[in-house]
Amino acid sequence: MVVFMDSNIAYVRNPSSEYSRISGFHGCVIWVIIPPMAKGHEIHQARMMALQGLGKDLARRAKSKCELTGAAGVPLRPYEVPPVGQEPALERTLLVSAECAEMLEHPNRLAGRAWQCLAEAVWSEWPAVQVVAWRMLNELAKREDWASEVLDEVFLELDVEAWARSAEL
Repeated sequence: MVVFMDSNIAYVRNPSSEYSRISGFHGCVIWVIIPPMAKGHEIHQARMMALQGLGKDLARRAKSKCELTGAAGVPLRPYEVPPVGQEPALERTLLVSAECAEMLEHPNRLAGRAWQCLAEAVWSEWPAVQVVAWRMLNELAKREDWASEVLDEVFLELDVEAWARSAEL
């Protein structure tokens, strides 16, 4: 069993890798048992921490801008390009703005000329940016003629095109 202290809280790790918390209260000890997290949640948390570990490299590569829109001075977050591997990888992750993240989560909301920045993003030197821009343009082309015209002019390397076609938004 391992015990470590953080402020007035002691954490006890039992043999099954579950943490229990002991809180001190005016000299009395109150035992608060924290139930073990679900395995799925633990896996998700570990993945999020691994993604955060890519943060500096992503920010450096993206110059602290959204890799799809070029927006600077906005909150950015990592976005893993599907299909995702077992471990997060810099080559398969983008740094995107909250607006882009929203559109990637709800592609049916994509519309309008505001997304013409994708016409430039699809020519990025980074394959992950090309893939996501191509997928977004493909979705936009269902409603926007300009997006179809951009897609007609786009040439992707065969492996990048296969990756782009391997999943939808």
